Amino acid sequence: MLEILGRAYFTIAKGFGKRKSLNLILSCSSDLATTAVTSDAMSRTGASVIALDYNGVLVPHGANELSPALISWLMHIVSVFGDKNVFILSNKPKTSRCAYFRTVFPNIRFVTGVRKKPYPDGLVAIKNMANCRLPDMVLLDDRLLTGGLATCLAGTKFIYIKKPLVSLAHNFIAEIFFIALRSLERVFVRIARYC
Repeated sequence: MLEILGRAYFTIAKGFGKRKSLNLILSCSSDLATTAVTSDAMSRTGASVIALDYNGVLVPHGANELSPALISWLMHIVSVFGDKNVFILSNKPKTSRCAYFRTVFPNIRFVTGVRKKPYPDGLVAIKNMANCRLPDMVLLDDRLLTGGLATCLAGTKFIYIKKPLVSLAHNFIAEIFFIALRSLERVFVRIARYC
């Protein structure tokens, strides 16, 4: 419980401090789904290392397995950037997900053992694993105040997935919670810019 409260305080304090950067992300982002983000768009950010959130970006909340469309999309991303330069940075790196992923993409690494986003620890860990600079990395995430804020703090690039994968039939309560949370994040960022 203390960890959750500490992370909430960190998020609000740092989110307010980075409100201009977060507002720029929000105002410059189009309504993108993951599969609409091309390898060219990632390359245009100047990134050579790709970090992907799991929930909302690769699967609906609570799911483990990628859809055929996402597998195809990720195969293309791997063919462009190399599987050693693609990472999963999820606040829920469940063992079952890691095991599943090893069967489909055995060389893509999950980042574990670090503080959850918005702490930038996972991005720093990827920098060390990929032997790159932080500005050489882009994170695709569906949350402004976790992934977006982590990139603002770390100095990496960010692609905001404004059309996350959602399955109300699969996990109704979690999906409603995160739909509401994403909306509240946007409201926070829009209001904070005036302070």
